[in-house]
Amino acid sequence: MTVLLLIAVLFVGGTILMRNERPKSENPLLEAQQSMLEQLGFEVQLEPPQAGGLAVQKVAPKSLAQAVGMRVGDVVLAVNDSSVWHALQLQELLDKAQMQGGPVRLMVRNQGVYRTLILGRGTAPPSSRARSGAPAPAPAPARAGG
Repeated sequence: MTVLLLIAVLFVGGTILMRNERPKSENPLLEAQQSMLEQLGFEVQLEPPQAGGLAVQKVAPKSLAQAVGMRVGDVVLAVNDSSVWHALQLQELLDKAQMQGGPVRLMVRNQGVYRTLILGRGTAPPSSRARSGAPAPAPAPARAGG
């Protein structure tokens, strides 16, 4: 009798737990895109071009993405030195980087110019570096006796 009661309790408990599970997303790509838009303020294309990276299709006004200089047309190539090849993978890399607590570095390209956008707490102002393959200009020499 006790065994039957225990089996019944476990069955009912398992049924209740299964009903309370969060249903799996109907479209994980759209969910990842929505999450990036809500958390960081940008949206990327869902399928990558053959050249790699994901093109930014939308930058929300007054968002973190806009604050660090992200623009529509930028192509996100890497997150913290990991190449980006798909929207789901981009979301996973962003989540992982944010959980680690340090700054998140996004390598983007726009019209042949590569920039690093840094997202993170305590980054003021967010830095971005531009390079186009040409060497940076040499710093001006210091003047003596000034």
